[in-house]
Amino acid sequence: MSQSVVQDPPVDASNRMARRKRQRLIGWVLFGLVLSLAPLFVAGIMEYQPQKDNLLEVLSTEELLTVAFTLSGAAAVDILVDSRESVWKFFLSIITLLMTLVTMGGYVLFKGQLTHLTHDTIVTTVQCLYLATALLAFLCEFSSEA
Repeated sequence: MSQSVVQDPPVDASNRMARRKRQRLIGWVLFGLVLSLAPLFVAGIMEYQPQKDNLLEVLSTEELLTVAFTLSGAAAVDILVDSRESVWKFFLSIITLLMTLVTMGGYVLFKGQLTHLTHDTIVTTVQCLYLATALLAFLCEFSSEA
């Protein structure tokens, strides 16, 4: 008597991978992004003065860049490890690492007040650097294996 081993159909395996990828992205957004921004929100709300400030402007300090380069650096390394068989993943990780270095440079320049830029220009630059770096980090997390 031979026993046949029942294997899961490939559809179930791909569904499990898709679910793991969704869980990984949700975990990254909740625990990586939201928790890392929480101290900035608390500090921003404490410093917020409605008659003088815009809340987004208060949150757009150099510390926002520390969140960006920490998240993107970790995400880039995650995908770099997975990039052996994929040129796309390798390229994405290198671009993300380069953007991380640019963001770190922006942090040093703005924190050390080494620029002649106006406050509004610095706020806009911080917001753009954060969005670009966070988007690349998200793409890295999305592209990495579950």
